[in-house]
Amino acid sequence: MDLINSIETFEARVPLPAPLAVGSARITHRTYSVVKITTSDGIVGVGYCYSRGLPMAKIIDDVMTPVAIGQTAESPEEIRKLILGFNWQSAEHGSVTSAASAVDIALHDIAGKRAGKSVAAMLGATVSKVPIYSVIGYHYGKDESGLREEIDYALSRGINSFKIVMGADTPERDANRLKVLREKVGDKPLIALDAFRTLKTLDNAIKRVNLIKEYGVAFV
Repeated sequence: MDLINSIETFEARVPLPAPLAVGSARITHRTYSVVKITTSDGIVGVGYCYSRGLPMAKIIDDVMTPVAIGQTAESPEEIRKLILGFNWQSAEHGSVTSAASAVDIALHDIAGKRAGKSVAAMLGATVSKVPIYSVIGYHYGKDESGLREEIDYALSRGINSFKIVMGADTPERDANRLKVLREKVGDKPLIALDAFRTLKTLDNAIKRVNLIKEYGVAFV
């Protein structure tokens, strides 16, 4: 039986070329917690989670590692149940669940290496292509020239579906940004919006939706 021998954590903090507008917040760095698990058979698996500055590594080191060390590495599902069950009082949401996901990904990486398959193949993938969209509009400049450049770049890569960020400026500005996007891509491509929790009142939500409804938004 292949057992979990060690669990190591690392923190990565990556500065962004320019701040991202996420609702009313400005994000200047991306932060990740990385997990490295080594088994008694010498297999190494790596996983990660997006931490946004929260103590994911400490949760893994202090709370999950003592429970997982010495357990079988051959059943990621059982380890996930074990570490979440041990922390049942806070396991249904938030940081504990995110930290557990990094451990879970590392264990699936190990399972795939043991089986000699990609994790996708191991989990039964039957398609080789999936539809994607480009997330754009994090940078609010003085005008929409930067947005147009983002759209052109995505189109040059063969991407013609988009999710655009909204909520960091006025409803009228966001409606104009959406108009620019629709005019650039035409009537058929999918367009969605991410409001980042900025629709704080019903009146505000109705106002924003009324301003954008003519542009064929798939979902918000």
